[in-house]
Amino acid sequence: MNAIHKACAALVLAAASPAFAQTNDPAMIDQAYDSRVMACLDANRDNETITPQSRQAACEANLVETNAYYATRVTPGQHEMNVYYFHRGFLQLEIGGAFLKQDTRRSARVCQQTELAWLDLSLIVDSASPDAYQANYVSMRGGIAGAVKVCRSEFGTPAGAPPLPPS
Repeated sequence: MNAIHKACAALVLAAASPAFAQTNDPAMIDQAYDSRVMACLDANRDNETITPQSRQAACEANLVETNAYYATRVTPGQHEMNVYYFHRGFLQLEIGGAFLKQDTRRSARVCQQTELAWLDLSLIVDSASPDAYQANYVSMRGGIAGAVKVCRSEFGTPAGAPPLPPS
């Protein structure tokens, strides 16, 4: 398991509860979002029987589900927004990973997904989440910054893309 998956796995719990009333409780926020990435995580773990296309489909479905859930939230706090962006970033990376396996090389669509993940992860305000989350946020961004840099050297920097940290 690479550093990106370890960072996400540290936040993703094995079991999750159904939708809950509006809350700012970090554990309940985690449960609500964690349940919406499980099919993607399972597809990522099963490299033996899951095809890249199935992995892509599972992660895309989880991304739609995550976005739909977030859209129902009336007044999400900044920590919940951080958890949302973290999960979206993870799902974007997993979709890009499925594209990489399908294309057998770093293609434009792989890099587009990497940029989408970078955008989501750049929206996280680390200090608005409990300390226990911050190392995972930093690790996830650090884990993909190099890939973003390579993609930008090969395909250019998309208009309005968030900057990379200084090298």
